[in-house]
Amino acid sequence: MTDHRGLDEAATATLEELFSANWRTVLGLVRRRVTTTALAEDISMTVFLAAAQRLASEPAAHISPAWLATVARRRVVDHYRTSARVENRLVLMAASVGAGPEDPAESGTRRCDVAHAVRSLPPRSRDAVVLRYWADLEVSRVATALGTTPKAAETLLVRSRTALADDRALT
Repeated sequence: MTDHRGLDEAATATLEELFSANWRTVLGLVRRRVTTTALAEDISMTVFLAAAQRLASEPAAHISPAWLATVARRRVVDHYRTSARVENRLVLMAASVGAGPEDPAESGTRRCDVAHAVRSLPPRSRDAVVLRYWADLEVSRVATALGTTPKAAETLLVRSRTALADDRALT
């Protein structure tokens, strides 16, 4: 018999054992490399999700603590790569509204400023900006995701860009 994850009873028991024996170690390894405990917990859970997926596809797989640590380190790297892509897109977006850095040495500070400015937008505006400029969706798809019309989404994006252009941290 298999459970909802596609694991048989033996694989489920193996996963539960792995989790009990290694959760604190994996969490500690990840926590030392990221900024918040919540983020460390999220990344650590993806490590055990990977273990469950491996057990589902290879029931006889041996998953060692070293394997978990390797997956954890790779997931942390993936997180930072994704974050860097987000920050770069936000910088490009800010530059498109005239708020980009003139000195390349300032780009790290500028990225933080842009990210902070985007985070300070109202949730709906922030969602529209992230979908359009980070996920690179067309306005019609942003509208669908937000449950509105393309015209309303475009208006929201224009207002959001204006708010970002007016943000004192970006000037």
